[in-house]
Amino acid sequence: MKIVDGRGLACPQPVVLTKKEVENKESTEFQVIVDNEVAKNNVVRFLNNRNVNVTATEEKDGDFYISASKGEAKTEEVEACGCTNINYQDTAVFINSEAIGSGSQILGKKLMNAFFYTLTTMDDKPSYIVFMNGGVLTCVSGAETVENIKKLDEQGVRIVCCGTCLDFFEMKDQLEVGEISNMYSIVEILTSHNVITM
Repeated sequence: MKIVDGRGLACPQPVVLTKKEVENKESTEFQVIVDNEVAKNNVVRFLNNRNVNVTATEEKDGDFYISASKGEAKTEEVEACGCTNINYQDTAVFINSEAIGSGSQILGKKLMNAFFYTLTTMDDKPSYIVFMNGGVLTCVSGAETVENIKKLDEQGVRIVCCGTCLDFFEMKDQLEVGEISNMYSIVEILTSHNVITM
């Protein structure tokens, strides 16, 4: 049985490793090991959402062992949730800050980096990610997010940064990833796509 070791990994890496094993056509049974209950719950929820049978969960010495067996997907349940009708190519993500949410800026930046990392692992990706105001700071030298945004760029997602915003922050010469754009082009993108705002 294949072992997926997610111990010591920050969210969402245990789920990402589990996803890779679910997609591995050569294995039918596997076990995921994580070192905290939140990760266990996230992995079990992910497996349930993918119609993978969770055959056992066991705790030993503070680690959680999740045994899983792949079965036939229940397509009627997938269709019922509306997921089959989503066209991610018609989607643009709008980033207007270097952090997600309010409260701790440090936590918000960590969440933003986790968002970009997770997006790199998804099969379906948006057509565009548009960065304005403080969002452009995620695309410049020294930002933790740059490497994951570069991966998204390499995976075919168009990265669009507001030139006025880069000028305001005096960071245009430090842009590491993405094309510099203007308000007219940005408005065209946002009005012709389904927009997810982070």
